[in-house]
Amino acid sequence: MRIMRLTTAEKHQLCVARGTLKLQPSMVAIMGGPSLQEARKIVRHLTAKQNGQGIYREREQCD
Repeated sequence: MRIMRLTTAEKHQLCVARGTLKLQPSMVAIMGGPSLQEARKIVRHLTAKQNGQGIYREREQCD
């Protein structure tokens, strides 16, 4: 099985999206960035199985 590595931009996008999901909805509106729905979509996209062939993107940890 081959692991697809995330680019630097994707790593940052994933960290921002995960941070957004930890915020209260009222804070998301004030802070800007992706909405809660967009953040869920980004996390699903960057951590999902690719093409049903068992190729996963690496799960990155945010600091």
